[in-house]
Amino acid sequence: MSSLVARVCVCVVLALAGCGAPERAQILPPQVSIAAMRIVGANLLEQEFELTLRLTDPNTFDLDVDGMRFRLRLNERDFLEGQSNRAVRVPRLGEAQTTARGRTTLLDVMQQTMALADATEFRYALEGVVFAAGAPPSGLSFTKRGELNLASPRDQRFKPLR
Repeated sequence: MSSLVARVCVCVVLALAGCGAPERAQILPPQVSIAAMRIVGANLLEQEFELTLRLTDPNTFDLDVDGMRFRLRLNERDFLEGQSNRAVRVPRLGEAQTTARGRTTLLDVMQQTMALADATEFRYALEGVVFAAGAPPSGLSFTKRGELNLASPRDQRFKPLR
């Protein structure tokens, strides 16, 4: 009988210890921005770009990213879509870079060229989803918006829009 009581006590203690275990804080999505972009292939109908993406981790723990999907919009129009399955560890409260490939079409390039002909500002939006260990299967959504003033060639700066 005392053996049964001892087992029950051990189970209760273990159950209570499990309830008091600290939970991992909610995972905040990383900030994602374009650090560099270059064309790596082109043919008559499609162009391929390699983007260097900077990921900044706002969390107090490392973020193990194992993939992402993204879309680059220019002047409110879809321009480029891509994805990556590269793994990268983003240190807590730090940043890391990774590369990803994206594609666009000749039609998208022509539309952007015509839209920029008379434009004085250039708006961009990088939108997507980052997949990371411990995150929901649907991933962590991100959006980075900004604009470039084309009116003054001496003062061309990206201005982030939140």
